[in-house]
Amino acid sequence: MYYEEINKKSRDESWAYMEEMIDGKPRYRWYKLALNSVYMISDLDDKFDIDHRSFSDLGVWYEAAEWVAVNDPEALVHIMAELVPPVTDIVKQKLLEGLTREGHYKACAIVKQHLQSYPVPEERTYKRYKAKAVDCIKTRIVNILKGNCEQLEKIKTDPAISYLVKTRKSKRH
Repeated sequence: MYYEEINKKSRDESWAYMEEMIDGKPRYRWYKLALNSVYMISDLDDKFDIDHRSFSDLGVWYEAAEWVAVNDPEALVHIMAELVPPVTDIVKQKLLEGLTREGHYKACAIVKQHLQSYPVPEERTYKRYKAKAVDCIKTRIVNILKGNCEQLEKIKTDPAISYLVKTRKSKRH
């Protein structure tokens, strides 16, 4: 396993081992990208609602997880079980969806079995639904205002209607 090999060697030997080019990348990059495949999704989950995001742009990270699963499955088990802290169920689900969509089934099996997850806290779910409702209301208000502005612009540019508005204004003053 990669991590055991690094621990066995001296500092200079471990650097040489990590920097060794394998399949077009230094060895350590494959493991780092596999580790970051979880963190990329998890970081977004902390900030945004990721229910309707596909994460299809994480192909390089999914590919790295599959490479590690094929070439050093013990290392991927170590990454998912020990190096990555437990994540929410939605993060695990999104990672599994991405791996499956890309056809990386070996990595998917290891992630499914060894990545620890917990349910999304209800308080966070409530806050996110509340934020969605507020955003929806804001969007509706903006759309209504846009419609009103378009109608006013139409009134200003239509000669027949603008004439009526001008004559009514002049009668009031």
